[in-house]
Amino acid sequence: MQAVLLLFEALSGLKVNFSKSQLVGVNVSASWLAEAAMVLNCKVGSIPFVYLGLPIGGNARRLAFWEPLLYRIKSRLSSWNSKHLSFSGRLVKEVSGLGVRRIREFNSALLRKWCWRMLVERESMWFRVLSARYALSEGRLWCGGRNSSLWWRDVEVLSREEWFMDNVHCGVGNGENTWFWSDVWVGEVLVNNFPFLFSTQI
Repeated sequence: MQAVLLLFEALSGLKVNFSKSQLVGVNVSASWLAEAAMVLNCKVGSIPFVYLGLPIGGNARRLAFWEPLLYRIKSRLSSWNSKHLSFSGRLVKEVSGLGVRRIREFNSALLRKWCWRMLVERESMWFRVLSARYALSEGRLWCGGRNSSLWWRDVEVLSREEWFMDNVHCGVGNGENTWFWSDVWVGEVLVNNFPFLFSTQI
């Protein structure tokens, strides 16, 4: 490993500062990691760690993962004390804001757009890739369990929301991809209008 880094120095002209470097191990024993760090004359690091001011590793979907970064940003912003803004500039900001989107709602809208595209773009290459990855059952893509990606699980959950399904109307066509009881193809969902008949189906 040290030879590779020295070769990198020779080819790039850059100097590796081992005293400021950290060695992070994945699926290796702590003893081996400590010995390797001693040979390289660097420190032993752990996941998550900070690289160029940003956290690396950990669960990026959790707010706690970003809290240290948010704290540093808020501290930096509060130190400015609006000293570079004129009074009129502050008034404009108070009225109009920064124009930043509401991230949660924006992300949810984009995911629901994927739900819609899965219904109308079935001949596309990306749909065929998802069909091969997660399997196509009765004309529908289903979640692949724990092996599926976080993105796909979010899309799959949103596609089952009642408001989404109630506002999607199917064109029957040859009927291969239309669910008789649960799809909206005759104005209302039949399972809601005829629950007794639905309960007696074989």
